[in-house]
Amino acid sequence: MVGEVESKIFECIDNKKSFILDAGAGSGKTWTLIQSLEYLIKNKSTELKGKNQNIICITYTKVARDEIIERLEHNELIVVSTIHQFLWSFIKRYQKELKKELIEHIEQKINDKNEKLNKVRNKTIKSYQGNLEKKEKYENGLKELKNYNKKINYQEYSSYKNGIISHSDILIFSENLFSKYPLINKIFADCYPIVFIDEYQDTDKKVIKIFLEYLLKEKITIGLFGDKMQNIYDEGIGKIENENLERITKEDNYRCSQSVINLLNKIRNDITQKPSAKNSEIEGSYKFYYKEDSDFNLDSFEENTLRDKYSWNIKDSEFKVLYLTHKLIAKRNNYLKLIELYSEHSNEDYLTKNKNQRGRCAYTDFLFDIENIIDLYKNSKIQELLKKLKDNNDFKLQTLDDKKTLKDILDKLKNERENLTIGEVITLIFDEKLLRKREKMKEFDLNENKKEFLEKLMKIEYKEFINCYKVQMENTPYSTKHGTKGKEFDNVLVVLEKHKWNKYNFDKYFKNLDNSDMNDNSVYNRTKNLFYVSCSRAKENLVVLCLDKLGNEAIKNVKSMFGEENFIKLE
Repeated sequence: MVGEVESKIFECIDNKKSFILDAGAGSGKTWTLIQSLEYLIKNKSTELKGKNQNIICITYTKVARDEIIERLEHNELIVVSTIHQFLWSFIKRYQKELKKELIEHIEQKINDKNEKLNKVRNKTIKSYQGNLEKKEKYENGLKELKNYNKKINYQEYSSYKNGIISHSDILIFSENLFSKYPLINKIFADCYPIVFIDEYQDTDKKVIKIFLEYLLKEKITIGLFGDKMQNIYDEGIGKIENENLERITKEDNYRCSQSVINLLNKIRNDITQKPSAKNSEIEGSYKFYYKEDSDFNLDSFEENTLRDKYSWNIKDSEFKVLYLTHKLIAKRNNYLKLIELYSEHSNEDYLTKNKNQRGRCAYTDFLFDIENIIDLYKNSKIQELLKKLKDNNDFKLQTLDDKKTLKDILDKLKNERENLTIGEVITLIFDEKLLRKREKMKEFDLNENKKEFLEKLMKIEYKEFINCYKVQMENTPYSTKHGTKGKEFDNVLVVLEKHKWNKYNFDKYFKNLDNSDMNDNSVYNRTKNLFYVSCSRAKENLVVLCLDKLGNEAIKNVKSMFGEENFIKLE
């Protein structure tokens, strides 16, 4: 039976009114999305099919896409897709415009390189030569592209001279097409009069601009589903202010115990949640432990406090440890040298799984691709494996002997990589032509500032990266908080540890709990959102362990939030 929130959405659909739904953690947002799609199927199918139209449902991940498709029983009226996949399926028909955009894109890159070259006085340094080589590469590619007479294509990695654009290009080119060619907007509206976007808060600003600035003018109905407080990815838009959207909130919580819900209501003040299922019968608990100690013995804390004092089953799959940064989790999973290298020379966040498995750094992306290939091979997902290899290698797979050779290479990689260094594994990959060196890796090689980092990375044992990969794929009880968004566990330990970078600041957050002046502070909001998402994973019991330094005002506010009786300072 649908509730008040769903009825409001149905009313918006009937009145062709665009809307935005903010649904707190554990509120059953996906269920509401499915109910809304099923309402459309039931009430709009005949009308839409008669006009040869479809409904679009854009998801944030492929996992979410597949779940929605299954729950809708593969109904053909609803096109469920990730944003890059969908945008490409639409804009690829405009080949003339795409080629023009690609040419302008390359010309801009050439101009950027010229500006950098003009600022350099010493023309013998490596960075100057590197930029000069890139500029010449773009100029040569531009000449080849202008003579290129085939279609522009979208693949995992770009090759502009061959008319191939990549993941990072899709949003840029899409926004340009929708902004420059009004007719494209009209054609879109004729094909897709209703669009739902899941996890709107994590959607790229360019995508939101396409729909709310260009397509909304064409009188299509847009439904945004998500929660601004659960925006924890840098590229996500977060909060949306638009007077043309009907604002709807969902205050149910079907996940958390009464205690955890009470805490969540102290973290945010725009939605007051209430237990809405059997969780209303679960009291649960929350505690805050504090000790400024970067070398804290977490094993002892888990065994002596969580297991012995609170009777948590710390070996159970319903127990989860969530970290802000990676140092402790790397230490426990044997990839400390790797994380320390990234912390010292780059950014440890580059070893964190993100939605697209892209954008960390060129060599990190490459290492994740290697392990992904091994995973596919181990699990006999041969078609998916061949598809991944198809556009990214120079290996010829034409005969039975070629297939046997490929099997031998993959067996060798699977069996020997743990005994090799990262550099030796990459060399093996290139020697066997399993994957080719990407352009971004070549650019990385030319960066003088990355030289020391790259030399050290190549000497680290590859098994450290395997261990890192296992954590990212959640084959251990330990995760970063980003990796568990949307998931839930009976008992959760949230570890707030000391970190070098300034992306989050828990002392600032706790010190300014009641300060509305901080609402526009990006570090404050990012920290608040991440804390909310982390705490909301707990179905029954939550323990927060803070190992970072907090000032007196911050400690005072923590005690107010958690209660004096639930604040424990460790000696």
